[in-house]
Amino acid sequence: MVGLMLLAGCQGSPAEESFSLPPAALDQAMQDLTLVMVDDIFSPPLAGRTYAYAGLAAWEAYALLSPQESLKDRIQGYGGMDDFENAQSGSGAGAGSGAGSQVGSEVFSEADAALTAVLAYYGMVRELVFSEDQVVDAEEAFRTKYQTHYTSEQWDQSTALARQVVQALHPFRDSDGYAATRSLPRYPLHHQEGYWRPTAPGYMDAIEPNWSRLRPFSLDSAAQFKPAPPVPYSADPSSRFYADMLEVYEIGKTYTDEQALIASFWDCNPFFLAVQGHFNYSSKKISPGAHWMGIAATACRNAGLDFEHTLWVQTILGLTLHDAFISCWDEKYRSEYIRPETVINALLDPEWKPLLQTPPFPEYTSGHSVVSNASATVLTRMLGAQPFTDSVEVPYGLPARHFASFEQAAAEATISRMYGGIHFRPAVEVGATQGQQVGQWIADYLKLQPVVTGQ
Repeated sequence: MVGLMLLAGCQGSPAEESFSLPPAALDQAMQDLTLVMVDDIFSPPLAGRTYAYAGLAAWEAYALLSPQESLKDRIQGYGGMDDFENAQSGSGAGAGSGAGSQVGSEVFSEADAALTAVLAYYGMVRELVFSEDQVVDAEEAFRTKYQTHYTSEQWDQSTALARQVVQALHPFRDSDGYAATRSLPRYPLHHQEGYWRPTAPGYMDAIEPNWSRLRPFSLDSAAQFKPAPPVPYSADPSSRFYADMLEVYEIGKTYTDEQALIASFWDCNPFFLAVQGHFNYSSKKISPGAHWMGIAATACRNAGLDFEHTLWVQTILGLTLHDAFISCWDEKYRSEYIRPETVINALLDPEWKPLLQTPPFPEYTSGHSVVSNASATVLTRMLGAQPFTDSVEVPYGLPARHFASFEQAAAEATISRMYGGIHFRPAVEVGATQGQQVGQWIADYLKLQPVVTGQ
């Protein structure tokens, strides 16, 4: 595998000085990825991994051509572009020292940093989704919109360099453990009381039971923030478990219009299966990670961030999503805890149904709680406690909601899972703490600094 080396002293072309790729181009690339993953029905953890590697490819491409630093040595197991031997030059220089780049014997003195970053983003995405043709169409739309702002040399060299960056990331990406999980045995169901089991209407198999085997970016292990075990299952009416079950049952019978709206707004269930008579069909929904990527895009626009800082925020949030899902899924398949729908139907009311459709994996801890609070913690470190209007779900028929801070949005996402009838209180409360711990660790580990002036 070739290495990447900066050439000090290379000068940018006049076109680079007259046009700067807007951050809207990054937003569009992220939205294009989101739409493809919705169509491909990516699980929440898989979506998080995809955002992470797409963002990493874009950032590393940008760092090669700008004063910004690579994430080399700042994420687990990653040595940056210096990991790859340069057969022609015999050495590689650290990222961030010049305006051009060399890959092997190829010199890319005309490559543009922002353009190369977006092309690397699309290049990585093409390799990670099923509907590659949709990504090709999206990239062609990007080309049509922006190609006239660059010389042919700039575009061609940026395209070639982006391709090399994606290829150079293959060893790191492909060694994270994901491929090995594709051939592992299916999750074995446990028939003892208190264990998770598939739920109506699809009775789907457990999703990603081996996700904790994947290598995190910042955590030292999947179990670094292992929470306390869940409340022991018990059919005794005097037990804590029974009280938690009754609480969810009562909410499901008395929820207000506002609670129902909150539950729907944060549903983000890619596996939603609609039933009409004898026919089942899926309804397209975004993942919780996609929702937070959309929130980040809104916040960056509100803060007036330029391309570079928008890319940084998107990249870090993608890494955060991946680690948060690893942490949460580690506990889900350790405790293998029963869902409210299953136990309420068995012990209280066989006709009771939750407001939201129960997703196909164990209950404890709540994925939304972990991911939302990790995301909010990291975004607050970078962007401060800014108010924002969340319109991410508007394309899916839900009205926008206003929040005073990322933490307030995360708190609402957390409680929404109880309103929806798919989590007990301990799962959302412990999950919120777990997510905050993950987010705080990532922010400290990556030495994140505010990117908004005055924060």
